[in-house]
Amino acid sequence: MTTGTLPFPSPPDLDRQKDNVTKHVHTTIPSREIAPTREARARLNQARGVSAGSPLVPADQAAKLLGVPPRWLLEQARQQKVPHHKLGRYVRFDLDDLIKWLDETKRNPRRGG
Repeated sequence: MTTGTLPFPSPPDLDRQKDNVTKHVHTTIPSREIAPTREARARLNQARGVSAGSPLVPADQAAKLLGVPPRWLLEQARQQKVPHHKLGRYVRFDLDDLIKWLDETKRNPRRGG
């Protein structure tokens, strides 16, 4: 035994041509992606209440639009007082819906008498 080397067995002889072993070739047939038609996409967006021009935004961005702290906006969403979307644990806001909500909750000043 020589110093500095460990007595490992020699690796097995893996000559595929000698053993008549062939490689397996896997092919993938490209599938055609199914995309919804324009009308179907419009109906889907309408059902979701989301327009392509108005993506859902997180509370901090929606709060900037309203001029309020994000924590206040999230609390209002928890109390079902503002329109929002719950996506798992995430709360998102549609800016168009928030603008409509602002118009609906607008209070006119009282006339002095």
